[in-house]
Amino acid sequence: MLRKTVVFALAVCVSCLALDLAEAQCLELVGASIEPGDYAAIAAHQHHAYVADSEEGLRVFDISRPHAPRQLTTEHTPGHPVDVAMVDRRVVLAENDFALHVFDVSTPRSPQRVGAVKTPYPVQSLTVEPPYAYLAGFSGGLRVIDLSNPSSPFELASVNIPGMAYGVTVNGGTHAFVGTLTGGLRIVNISKPNRPRELSSFPMNGRATEVLEAKNHLFIGGTPSKVTVVDVSDPESPREVGAIRVSDTARHAQHFAISQDRLFVADDHLWMIDISDPSNATVLAADLLPVEHEASGVTVTETGLILVTARRGGLLIYDSESCEPTARRAGLAPALGDDTSNAS
Repeated sequence: MLRKTVVFALAVCVSCLALDLAEAQCLELVGASIEPGDYAAIAAHQHHAYVADSEEGLRVFDISRPHAPRQLTTEHTPGHPVDVAMVDRRVVLAENDFALHVFDVSTPRSPQRVGAVKTPYPVQSLTVEPPYAYLAGFSGGLRVIDLSNPSSPFELASVNIPGMAYGVTVNGGTHAFVGTLTGGLRIVNISKPNRPRELSSFPMNGRATEVLEAKNHLFIGGTPSKVTVVDVSDPESPREVGAIRVSDTARHAQHFAISQDRLFVADDHLWMIDISDPSNATVLAADLLPVEHEASGVTVTETGLILVTARRGGLLIYDSESCEPTARRAGLAPALGDDTSNAS
């Protein structure tokens, strides 16, 4: 398959948006790799990115040179992957064809499938809190998979979730937070993983398809143009404490990643948001993603690179750094259609 890599010059900060320009933050698009496919989600560890491709399976990229990422291999799977997570040196890949796979990626260019388990319902998303994986499975509710033995994962328990379970995150192994298509937010007590039980719920005006937790607050996406902030310090009485305005033009739900006090939201833009005070979050920067490359996933590496997958087949790599106010909107990255693969 013909591969096309796009290399970006490290020249100027792009689309710096900040209320206080003296402390402006920038998002700089530093590199990308474009491969035909249907990228659904991304995870990363050290110098490698792992992409769930709904058409091909698990893709592995070397990102040690951020300006020139390159694909190392593709491990084909029988179904259609929808989400991916890292734990230790293993990748957990969920398919919407009733399956979950475990890969050993000790040698990233040669991932080895070490285990798999069938699920009774399609899977939409997963999160991993060792030794368990938690799956949101539409009408299948929340499923708990025991990964203690990676070669023999098995379903430990499940709990019904009204409203079609779609997104899931967990907090320290005590609570799972499940976003739904029609039933708002559902909070599940998982302190006994073999006996999960729904504890409380929170109504949402629209879908809750993306859920992520930090500082005892949930950041919930699903309605374009807004991220809802819910205080869950008391899981039995969740309460909305704020909303973050983002893109008014995105057609689909957002995707989230958190690193320290920064929330990254990917839709048709990449947004960097200060959540040091979750109830008073501030947008620091934004960059419009290349045309026809609306995001399907986002993650942050240990070195602070922001990785964004584009649904139609693209891995975009951003860096964030302080920049001078004069650099605000100082330049644009080249279009992804420009073939600069021979650039030095």
